[in-house]
Amino acid sequence: MTMREVLLSESWGRMLLCIDPENITRVSELLQPMQLSFAQIGVVVKGEFLQCKEGTNTIAQIPVSYVGLGGKAPIYEREVLEPEKNKIKELKIEDIPEPDHYQKVVHKMMTNLNLVSKEYLTQIFDQSAQQDSVSNQFPSDASFVSIEETNKKLALTVDCNSNYVEADPYVGAQIAVAEAARNIICGGGVPLAVTDCLNYGNPYDPEVFWQFTRSVEGLSEACKRFNTPVVSGNVSFYNQRSVEGRLTPITPCPVVGMVGTVDSIDHHTVLSYKSKGDMIFLIGQSRDDINASEYLNFYHQKKSHAAPYFDIDEELEVQELVKQVIRKDLVRSVHDVSSGGLFFNLLESGIPLGFGFDITTDAEVRKDAFLFGEAQSRIVVSVAPEKQDDFVDFMLETGAVFSVLGHVTKGEIRIDDETFGYVEDYKKKFAGYLKSWMDGEN
Repeated sequence: MTMREVLLSESWGRMLLCIDPENITRVSELLQPMQLSFAQIGVVVKGEFLQCKEGTNTIAQIPVSYVGLGGKAPIYEREVLEPEKNKIKELKIEDIPEPDHYQKVVHKMMTNLNLVSKEYLTQIFDQSAQQDSVSNQFPSDASFVSIEETNKKLALTVDCNSNYVEADPYVGAQIAVAEAARNIICGGGVPLAVTDCLNYGNPYDPEVFWQFTRSVEGLSEACKRFNTPVVSGNVSFYNQRSVEGRLTPITPCPVVGMVGTVDSIDHHTVLSYKSKGDMIFLIGQSRDDINASEYLNFYHQKKSHAAPYFDIDEELEVQELVKQVIRKDLVRSVHDVSSGGLFFNLLESGIPLGFGFDITTDAEVRKDAFLFGEAQSRIVVSVAPEKQDDFVDFMLETGAVFSVLGHVTKGEIRIDDETFGYVEDYKKKFAGYLKSWMDGEN
């Protein structure tokens, strides 16, 4: 390779490490079983220049203040324009008619590709590469990788809801960080750091660049509040699609990947219900909010120009509370409320081991908002009967907002004393719809 190729090539599959000289041998030993190339290309020196040499000849000498994060890289001021649609006030729930038959709503929502199980896609990948993963043994809001020779695990998750970002780029980007952190917390971990992949249309489009700048501002603020530095990432512009022959920017999608640590395997928490008769509790506040929800977009075929309810202080409080109940061993399962709302949260927790649920909705919240709204900062936990008193006492001591939803059943799904069928029938639809759609059967 020429020096130009070494310095400027953008070929993938490479990573630059800065290593203490004493650790070079150890790093080399760790990489050998993976059959990865490893070579020293330079050393850190004092001074203000990046020096590139070929033998004894200096090929280039560049002031570091002009490269990387040096601070003197050129700054481009693009035109920014907030779209007119984003100036519209949030949708009020009374503007949307309440359904007469909720079983019909559920039946329709079970055909939403954004909500049904993606298990079919994971099955077509090489299972041999996944067989040792603890993530495959029990479902959880996060994925896990065991750390050899320790009692710890890494927790990983990827998150972004483009509906929220389209409705409000600033709040939607914050929710992406918040839900990633919530997934780590629900799995028993503590969030550590973020990588991101920011996907947008043409940056010369003032409305697209407004989406981008507002998203970055939201990401920055949220990462500071959750103490999760952005350690890597990339930006992808000029992503467009053809709509009736016209090029249209994609829905903005700032994807957040987050890593955390589970300090003890005793804290590793799953989302599936464990036993018939366990009590189901909701931590957090339900609200009359269906903004940017799948229920609004898919069932009612309406767009919202406001993200779901989100308050970052409330989110931090809920996450800290859930972290404590996990460490006090008061809960059997933990699962956050996200896409699809509470109903799909309960369904996802029941399907793995074939349990149903019997719940009562909140009389102070409209039923469709309670079941399908996506207001943030809500987490559902199941509690064994023998620990119910301890759980309630702890929640009362903290003064946190929580409520009893109901209990785990052997398989039937009941809401407000009305049957919605059995979990095994839902499992067939939930797990099989994506494959049948890809096969052209739907």
